[in-house]
Amino acid sequence: MLANSRDAVIYKNDIMKNVWEEINLSSSSQRLWHAINELRKKLASLGLPEDFIANVHGIGYSVDNQRVSSLFVK
Repeated sequence: MLANSRDAVIYKNDIMKNVWEEINLSSSSQRLWHAINELRKKLASLGLPEDFIANVHGIGYSVDNQRVSSLFVK
């Protein structure tokens, strides 16, 4: 999500396809919602706000890029 989120919405269908369907697992909006909520909790335990990953109603998610910095430079 971080690598592909620069100034854009990450579409739910793209996440489901690239996370579950590419390895032949079934995807659903409920499964995605649960995974995003678990990710938010883990990021919150590291000190990031729960709104670091924001819901874009009916479309997907966005990441607060102002709080993201590169760890590696290619």
